[in-house]
Amino acid sequence: MSFDIDIRGLDELERESENMRESLAPSVVDDWCKRIESEAKENCPHEERASIVINAVPKESQVLDIELKSSKKALPCISDAVQRNVLLMPVTTKAIFQTQLKQIEKRKSEEEGS
Repeated sequence: MSFDIDIRGLDELERESENMRESLAPSVVDDWCKRIESEAKENCPHEERASIVINAVPKESQVLDIELKSSKKALPCISDAVQRNVLLMPVTTKAIFQTQLKQIEKRKSEEEGS
């Protein structure tokens, strides 16, 4: 009796694993930060643009986070820019920005309640 094993799935798994590692590369996350910052500034009132700063920062061993600074009035501009781009991002970069999006929404709701 003989068995044939199809390992095409393993090749695909290796490719996906490599894509995930690449999407966490500092340069990839930083490029997305710059893109989101640029789009947010384009769509924000002139007086709020200077307050928007988005950077990729090391968090712990081989993990990045996003440092986001802005005025209260600029938060909707950042939120909109993230929402327009999140589906275009690699999966791990997307997860980082989705976390930021939740924090933006929380900050917006806290400030509306004040």
